[in-house]
Amino acid sequence: MSNIIKRDFHGIQIAFEGKEQVSLTDLWKAAGSVDNKNPNEWARRSGETFINDLAQSLNTAKNRIWKSRRGKIGGGTWAHWQIGLAYAQYLSTDLHRFVNQCFMEYVQEANNPGLKMDRAIDGYRRKGKDDSWIEARLKSKLTTKNRNSVLSNRQDGDGNIYAMCSTATNRAIIGMDSTEYREQKQLAKSTPIRDHMSRRQLLEIALTEDVCAERILEADIRGNKNCANVHSIVGGRIHHAVTTRGI
Repeated sequence: MSNIIKRDFHGIQIAFEGKEQVSLTDLWKAAGSVDNKNPNEWARRSGETFINDLAQSLNTAKNRIWKSRRGKIGGGTWAHWQIGLAYAQYLSTDLHRFVNQCFMEYVQEANNPGLKMDRAIDGYRRKGKDDSWIEARLKSKLTTKNRNSVLSNRQDGDGNIYAMCSTATNRAIIGMDSTEYREQKQLAKSTPIRDHMSRRQLLEIALTEDVCAERILEADIRGNKNCANVHSIVGGRIHHAVTTRGI
């Protein structure tokens, strides 16, 4: 689950796994979390035929294109992008257009990788961010992706290793976890907190994750708690060095 990307839909974060799958749970939340329109109810009432036909046309098992996942990061019901489009259309035309646009952009970015970075830069500039901050933010994205790749085969099995390591890093650098930070800044629950951090904090986090990925590989460290502990120690030392020496 290290390649999850979240896109904002009217303040709600919707998770995509590459250009293959989308979180139906997030789509349902974005549409207002109406009980009788949740993914399982939709599948039971009207989507089952479509799902079965798609599995047959793709010559694959149903559980490969529709599955439930556990874990704080990436938990919920996930499905193939064609199912995601059908479900989004059922929920609302606005949501259907959004999901369609997201998958279209993924295809474009696969053919022209530079587009993704250009879109990210333009998006941050529209939010009033300067180029120095944007550079730090993009660097933090890259180090997180690399760090997550290292962690992907070292977790205990519940998928919480990414959240635990990020929490350890956040506490070391900003002195609180993501929930506490959002409360302090009065941010929505789904808001990515790094979009609101300072340039220095982003650079500290990027360096922490970079060093942690290297140390975890070199020492062959495994397990959620052990990997999170590395982030806590490294992050604390980096933050101490920066703040006490005025770097």
